[in-house]
Amino acid sequence: MVSVANIQSTSAGSGCFNAATSCWEVWVRVHPKASTTKALIDETNQLHLYVTVPPVEGAANGAVVKWFAKQLAVPVRCVVLRKGETAPLKCIAVQTVTEAQITTFWANLPQKTKNTD
Repeated sequence: MVSVANIQSTSAGSGCFNAATSCWEVWVRVHPKASTTKALIDETNQLHLYVTVPPVEGAANGAVVKWFAKQLAVPVRCVVLRKGETAPLKCIAVQTVTEAQITTFWANLPQKTKNTD
């Protein structure tokens, strides 16, 4: 089982949880126009999110926000794109989330292998 202490570093993909504000910031590398929506963690602990929508007029960003809200069971209004609006590497902030939600979310993500796109 993954503990929140293991995902509190500031490295991209690991994220940082602030218990006082119940806010979690995580860096994610987004891959638009994928054949299916899926999330994976690579060898460096970087989160990759593959979304089916194209990066046109913020559609991929919207899909990322909705995906995080659904996975963490929080309202969409609690998920904010903080950085990387036009870049593949994005900083996502999730408000009103608990350590337990983050731990469960992170533990359930599959590991990316060298053969995974």
